[in-house]
Amino acid sequence: MSKEMSPGSEDKVAVIEARELFHLPQLVSQRLRDSARAHGAEDHHVVKYLWLRLDEQCRAATIDGECRSMDAEEWLNVVDEAASVGVECMVVYVGGVLSACPHLWTVSQWAQDVHGMTVGFHTSRKNLTEEEAGVLLQLDPALTWLFVEPEALANLSRLQEQGINVCCAEVDRKDATAACEGPKNLVCVGPNGLLYSCGSVLGVEGFRLGHVAEKPLGELLGDGGPDRAIADGTVRNELGCNGCPNEMAVRMAR
Repeated sequence: MSKEMSPGSEDKVAVIEARELFHLPQLVSQRLRDSARAHGAEDHHVVKYLWLRLDEQCRAATIDGECRSMDAEEWLNVVDEAASVGVECMVVYVGGVLSACPHLWTVSQWAQDVHGMTVGFHTSRKNLTEEEAGVLLQLDPALTWLFVEPEALANLSRLQEQGINVCCAEVDRKDATAACEGPKNLVCVGPNGLLYSCGSVLGVEGFRLGHVAEKPLGELLGDGGPDRAIADGTVRNELGCNGCPNEMAVRMAR
């Protein structure tokens, strides 16, 4: 397995140490959220899902006009902040080869080991290499899903036998421009750190919410934050609603 594909031993040690370090605050945070829910006092700004797009084809200018992708430390910070506002599930879209995303495995492992998040990988590819499948198997199988297009189900069903949960990513919406309430439950981040209402409108200027470097997610999504609603008549990008975390969560629960 290549060095680029698999986290090194030092990275693994760091993740284990981080898991131990974060165990107590994780436990306290979870109990506080559970208590708030039990008393009907859950903050209405808390979100459930983090939707990421890490493929390089989605690069665009950041807040300072620079065209670049985020580094590993910046992505880990996004995951930490997402966990702090209630996210327990993360869906990552990768359009090309998974190994072409240098931070994919580090970010995914961190989300699972430190925050106990369920991680779903949405890919438009029709097959995966044995090397890529091997890395997926290094993650927690109970918290790992692979979302694929319908035509790829036959090719990738073999991964199910190896312990990787495989599920159809296609979301068939009869009206692709209908209003959607889904963005109330999620936050979407592109490879350059720009936030959007959801993955289906990522790259559409009217739905840009800001940048992860501007302020913590909790503040950005709090009172006075931008409206995340998607109005009736909105045309989606090429991904459409495929891989939508709200829809995928329903399928995972089945």
